[in-house]
Amino acid sequence: TDSQQKKTRIFFSEEQKHSLRQAYAADPYPSQATLDELAAGLGVATKTVVNWFHNYRMRAKQQMKTTIIASANGTPQENFERKLS
Repeated sequence: TDSQQKKTRIFFSEEQKHSLRQAYAADPYPSQATLDELAAGLGVATKTVVNWFHNYRMRAKQQMKTTIIASANGTPQENFERKLS
C-alpha cells in the first residue's frame, strides 16, 4: 500500500540549509507558526522542517558531548606527555 512505501529523501539546497541554520540560531525550538512559515518559504512540508530541527538538535547535542570528551581527555600529545611525567 501507499502508506508502506518509503518517502523520497529530501535534499536541501545550500540556500535552504542557510535559512534553516539561521532560524535554528535564532531559536532551536521554534513555534508551530514559525515552522509553518519556514516550510512555506522553503517550499517543503512542515514535517520536513520539524524533522530537520530535531535532527539538527540531536547532532548539536552529540557534537557537544564529543567536544567535552575530547577536551577532558586532552590531545594525544598531551596524554603522551602526561604519561611521561
